[in-house]
Amino acid sequence: MQVSQNECFSRARNAFERMNFTRIEAIGNSVFADRGDFQFAFRCVSEKQMFYIYGGGPGDRTSSSMITSTT
Repeated sequence: MQVSQNECFSRARNAFERMNFTRIEAIGNSVFADRGDFQFAFRCVSEKQMFYIYGGGPGDRTSSSMITSTT
């Protein structure tokens, strides 16, 4: 499946919005968002047809469950 950089950014924004993240913004190849003390990002690499999600905050379990629920 081919996904453009713009489409990847759009999907990332939509996922963050559904999860009530704030300050959603694209910088470089990533879309960043905040929720409380947590910050996450989708990194889109459309030329390699891949993306990855990373982030963190004060609790490992909470961070992990937030990442899992975005996919």
